[in-house]
Amino acid sequence: MQGLLVALSNPKAIVFTTALFPQFIDITEPLLPQFLILVATFMTGSFSCLLAYSVLAQRLKVRSKSILSGQVSYWLLIDEEWPE
Repeated sequence: MQGLLVALSNPKAIVFTTALFPQFIDITEPLLPQFLILVATFMTGSFSCLLAYSVLAQRLKVRSKSILSGQVSYWLLIDEEWPE
């Protein structure tokens, strides 16, 4: 509930929405269907970006763990200088 209140009262989101949406709304047509289409389009794009970020972060996490564990095991098994 707190997250919803923060999101709805975010002044940056309110300014962005009021600046962007009126350009794509035809006042001679019903407003609710137009607004719902714009919101759905915006939310789909936002969700897609957030999903891409999360997938990228997960892949980087797995890769960095495997790289770091490989370097540590190399250092523990072979009594030499750290490879560069």
